[in-house]
Amino acid sequence: MRSILMLSGVRWNFTWQRHHSLAAEAASRGFRVTYVEPAPRSLAQCARYVRSRLRRTDTVDQINAVPKGVTVVPYHKLVFILLGRCAHFRRLPKYDHAIVYIPTFSNLTMSLLLSSRRTYDCVVDWRSAPADWYPPRLSRFSEYLICRLNKSGRYRLTTDNAESAQRLELTASACTVVLPAADEEFLRYNWGAGEELRSGYFGSIRQSEIDLDQIFRLASMGFKVDLIGPIDQSARELLENAADISIYSAARLSEVVKLVDQWSAIVLPYRQTARSQTLVPAKLWNALATEKPVYWSNIAVPDDMNAWRCSVPSGINMNGLRIPKRASIPTWSHRLDRILGGNGEE
Repeated sequence: MRSILMLSGVRWNFTWQRHHSLAAEAASRGFRVTYVEPAPRSLAQCARYVRSRLRRTDTVDQINAVPKGVTVVPYHKLVFILLGRCAHFRRLPKYDHAIVYIPTFSNLTMSLLLSSRRTYDCVVDWRSAPADWYPPRLSRFSEYLICRLNKSGRYRLTTDNAESAQRLELTASACTVVLPAADEEFLRYNWGAGEELRSGYFGSIRQSEIDLDQIFRLASMGFKVDLIGPIDQSARELLENAADISIYSAARLSEVVKLVDQWSAIVLPYRQTARSQTLVPAKLWNALATEKPVYWSNIAVPDDMNAWRCSVPSGINMNGLRIPKRASIPTWSHRLDRILGGNGEE
């Protein structure tokens, strides 16, 4: 059986992201997937996680079902397993492919030891990542080593934006741009028009990243605004008592689509930050799959979506996108092929 080691950037029970989508797609195609949750990168991150668990704000247990064929392993447990095998002179497990999301020396070493082929999927420019993402130390050096390995054919590089590809290709031989895709739950759903003047956002909400002023402006214009996902404490304090704004805890995709179906528009109100030029949220493709208008700000929308621009109600300081009916939305099956360098390669 073919196997994939995914050294992920998020915990399995975090908001559903591309890491989960790719792991689920690979498992549905017969891959044996080991999904390794990231190790804490600082004492401050550990302390924040403990505080959030006590407050029950940033985390929700057992939110994402684990598909058949996917094994979720905490990073420290994988390390203990490997050390135990070495101590007893047992052969290390071998995977056909490793997909790495956080450029650390330990992830680099793990991928080289345990896999025959490797891909660094650079979906975060860690140089401009927010401080509360806890960027790994020496990430630039680790990326440099990965780029050098790319030149020798021992590592594949992918990203979701042209700017990161150009940056990596200054040191590497080639970096393939692989845009995100829509999840099956969004592609299969029979979408309705939704309630007039009801909109919403789904995904994690950090005050440092999401423009809450845009949310408040929508509410002041008569929109009912729903927010689905984990909210950091600073954002929660501002939002939880606001009129016409409803907060829903993180939910499985099967539950998210039912709530989104009630909206007449979807908003992705990101702040202008250092990473705006490389920010390509995978939720954009899910939002477009609804065929509802999508109002967005400060994300790196691909150029080929310019034909899908649409008008935005007066007073909303965002851009608009709406996919034409019967237009095709990419699937994670094709994207997985491109990340692995298989049949989907263009």
